[in-house]
Amino acid sequence: MLSIARALQREWPTVQLTLLDRLDLVDVATIAEYAELGWQAEAAVLDALDWARCDAAIDSRASPHWDLIVANLFLHHFDDARLGMLLRAIAAHTNRFFACEPRRGWLARGGSHLIGAVGATAVTRTDAVSSVHAGFRDKELSALWPSDTQRFRLKEYSAGLFSHCLYVERIQHAQSAPH
Repeated sequence: MLSIARALQREWPTVQLTLLDRLDLVDVATIAEYAELGWQAEAAVLDALDWARCDAAIDSRASPHWDLIVANLFLHHFDDARLGMLLRAIAAHTNRFFACEPRRGWLARGGSHLIGAVGATAVTRTDAVSSVHAGFRDKELSALWPSDTQRFRLKEYSAGLFSHCLYVERIQHAQSAPH
């Protein structure tokens, strides 16, 4: 995300960023790097499913709203029921959502078995194979997005050789700039 902040600094000079992770991995130096770019970053230590469950238990109108939520190589870790719950919470709290995931297919599967050739560790080699197996194709993510899709425009597509993406935009907020 810091690389994205560097690339978008001129277009998005003042951004409030929440980094959600179940582990406390964001250090003070990283927060300071965001600040140097004019971005106000904070780390929220909470499991994403706990966030989604908590959201379902409270009035979603009173909870935070983000212009953009990004998930990178994350959604494929969930079964359909949990992923559906997570996507419902995301839909309730964002104008835009972007996810980039492993693509499930023969080329990606073959590539996942060959990443040792570029120096990947044993853990990464194992993870790559299982991630591709759990990845997405066609309109699988769109099918799990909340059924109230008339409020959202969805685009699900292959990206590059090994990635599968979902971009969702709330129709009535299509003109606002992300924060």
